[in-house]
Amino acid sequence: MTSTASKQLDDTQLDALVDELTYVKQAHEHDDCDKDECSEYLGSFMSLDPCGRYHHMLSPNSATSECVAYWDMLDEAAGKAGGYITGGEGDPTDIYFTWQQVGEQEEEQEEEAQA
Repeated sequence: MTSTASKQLDDTQLDALVDELTYVKQAHEHDDCDKDECSEYLGSFMSLDPCGRYHHMLSPNSATSECVAYWDMLDEAAGKAGGYITGGEGDPTDIYFTWQQVGEQEEEQEEEAQA
């Protein structure tokens, strides 16, 4: 695969992740938001990671370039969707998409600006 084809594939994957995270954000029930911050569970690290395992700094089997690229892309997609990726407090292998809750007026202004 050429680097141009690879870049197009990456852009397609990034757009798909942004769309998915935007949908998660829009479908979220705001009743269970913590103060001004909302988050949605995406899955465990092992279920999301392309290698299917938890990479820690002392591991003799370090993360592959595919895994690093995936997590970088997920972080970038979360930023484009208006949030960030974070680990769980109780279980660090839990992965959450988190964003700032926007008031109804601000939300309407954002929608008008995008239209």
